[in-house]
Formats: sequence, C-alpha cells, structure tokens
Amino acid sequence: MNRKYDYGMKGLLIAMLAAVMLGACATAPAPADASAEVRALAQARWDALVRGDVSAAYGYLSPASRASLSLLQYQQRIHVGFWKRAVVESVSCEPEVCKVGVNITYDYQMAKGVETSLSESWVKEDGKWWFVLKK
Repeated sequence: MNRKYDYGMKGLLIAMLAAVMLGACATAPAPADASAEVRALAQARWDALVRGDVSAAYGYLSPASRASLSLLQYQQRIHVGFWKRAVVESVSCEPEVCKVGVNITYDYQMAKGVETSLSESWVKEDGKWWFVLKK
C-alpha cells in the first residue's frame, strides 16, 4: 500500500510541476510575439514622427519618460519635418526589454536624403511595451 501512495504522490508532484511550468509559459509571450508587437509599435511611433504628429509619438513614451518630460517639452525637442522616412529593420527581445534597430532618412541643411541607423530600447511595463527616451 505504501508503494501506491508513493507513486500517487510522485504523480501528483509531476502534475503540479507541469501545471506550474505551463502556467509560466502562458503568462509570458513568446519572444516572436513580443518582437512582432514591438516592431509594429516602433514603426507606428516613427510613422507619427515622420508625419509630424508629435502628440501621437509622445504617447509611445514610457510612463517614466513622460513623468520626466512633458508633452510641451517633448514638442520643443522634436524638429517637425526633419525625418523623411523610417523603417524598423530589426527587433531583438528579452522578456522585459527589446532593442530595435531603425534606418532613418532625413534632410540636414544642404544634404538631402541622408540615411543612418540607430538603436532604441523598449521596455515592458504593466503588460504594455513603451519606448524609452534617451536623455
């Protein structure tokens, strides 16, 4: 009888461990899902900047970034019309942080159509992804 009890306890422990592991997988999105979501958000933020919609771009800033910089201050930092095009080239995510590579095209003084790449960070806070503004 003790043997049946031992197997029963082992089975119960294995079932509980499996449930915990499956639950952990269900609460954290797969990296591919996070990458696709952040790619879309980053592209939408850059699309807003390219079209000069600074208020929309400000909405993608992390709560901490918005707490340290008002919309008016952000608007004063943005040069509307500077960017001509932006394309998200790469996204690499960990559970709470994503690094995004963006290729931007802009005009600067006499130089038209200058292209450059930059990297930006996105963080997950309260289940949502936010752009982290560099100071």
